[in-house]
Amino acid sequence: MKGNYQKIENVLIKALAVVGLLAILVVGSFTTISIARFSAPYVYSISNSAISIADTAGKALARTASTAAVTLSSVFFPVNHLSVSTDSTTVNSSEPFTLSLKLDRADTKGSYSFSYPCLEGFYFKSATAGNSEESVPCDTPFNLVLDNQKVTLTPVSTKSRYVDMPVTLHFTQDGKKSFSDKASIVMTVFNDGSKKTVTETVPKTSTINPTTSGHTSAVTPGSETSKTYTNISIGGPTIKAENPSGKADFKVSIISTGTTNKTSGAFTATSTLYRSDRIAVRFAVENTGDKTSPEWRFNAILPTYPAYTFNSDSQRALKPGERIEYTIGFDQSIAGTSTVKFIIDPQEVVAESDETNNTVSTDLFIL
Repeated sequence: MKGNYQKIENVLIKALAVVGLLAILVVGSFTTISIARFSAPYVYSISNSAISIADTAGKALARTASTAAVTLSSVFFPVNHLSVSTDSTTVNSSEPFTLSLKLDRADTKGSYSFSYPCLEGFYFKSATAGNSEESVPCDTPFNLVLDNQKVTLTPVSTKSRYVDMPVTLHFTQDGKKSFSDKASIVMTVFNDGSKKTVTETVPKTSTINPTTSGHTSAVTPGSETSKTYTNISIGGPTIKAENPSGKADFKVSIISTGTTNKTSGAFTATSTLYRSDRIAVRFAVENTGDKTSPEWRFNAILPTYPAYTFNSDSQRALKPGERIEYTIGFDQSIAGTSTVKFIIDPQEVVAESDETNNTVSTDLFIL
């Protein structure tokens, strides 16, 4: 009997061991399933977050790649009675040139002065009544001594090979304390690169001296509003009478190509262009019609990657003979030969006497 009890006990122990093992397996399986079930949303959430971050970064990169930095500056030239001309707008450093001034109101008495912006390593000299020369301060109107409505100036450039320097001529009528008329011109000054030592100090402020015309009022210069230099055609806009029954006529033209400094915005005329540059194009829009235009817009199709079309805001109305000169700069240019195109009044909102001169383009070769 004792042997039988021993056998039964062994069987029961084995059975209980099997049941215990099965219980452990069942509990373990349930725990694993529960953990997986409850942790799955978090794993999914983390995975989705990673995808979302990657997608956001990709979109940010795409936006960066598709957006070119575009700058636009402009100078407005109203109709006036003073004009200036010269034999050539390109001169050598330290060589004199002559400007001829013309005032339509010939019977008006007054004085003439001129000014130019400050640029390191550049200044003008002006002829004096005693056939000598004196340095002309920058950023300040300087009184001129005219000889038969002409003045001789000498540019001195010591640091730049080429300088596009705008010169503004002013006329102040006797008895007036502010300028009556002005006209501008841009002189391109070439420096041959020879080393010269310049010890002359150019003052930055000056008081206009009295002239023989009797004008004795000192002129206080206004604040400078732009450092963007634009090429300006010889002479002022042509004065035209307003024709109520006439039409405006926009004429667009390319002035020059080059680069703009990314910090100062100063323009440098050059045909050697690189993708790393902020490439710039100067263009002018003039109303050659006989009626004042309404406000208008323009488009600039730029050779960037991806391609980009600049759509302007509303531009000021132009009287007959008035014009605006623009400098537009852009980054992310395309290497090789590409085209910049300007379209004035692209929707043809303005009724014009000639619609064929509203578009102009120029080719650029970019390294």
